[in-house]
Amino acid sequence: GKEMLNIIFSGGFLGLASDQNAGKRGVKTRFFNKEVSVPKGAAVFNLKTDCQLILCYCILNDKNGYEITFEPLNLENLPINKEDKINEIMQRISSDLEMKIKMYPHQYFWFHRKWAKSLYKA
Repeated sequence: GKEMLNIIFSGGFLGLASDQNAGKRGVKTRFFNKEVSVPKGAAVFNLKTDCQLILCYCILNDKNGYEITFEPLNLENLPINKEDKINEIMQRISSDLEMKIKMYPHQYFWFHRKWAKSLYKA
């Protein structure tokens, strides 16, 4: 954690891949109209550093090449309460991922148990 914060504070970029079921350590969001648990690291880093959150997607194009996009997450009008803010940021990330999957469903592969039997099972 501390080394990761130092990267941000020194002007560097920190990449997080956080799409799996986070079990009891995560926060609840809606994803394809079901409740899931997602890692909250991106939101926590944002609150500690005020850094911009950039969502990255790698999409296969019709020329069998890949296009990588970097899109800033809208962080406007967040709740004031810390926990509510974390939940809202993570919901926005989940909603954005859901939108991309709807645009490119044939390119989506899931290797983790996003929808576990119990939200809080590890």
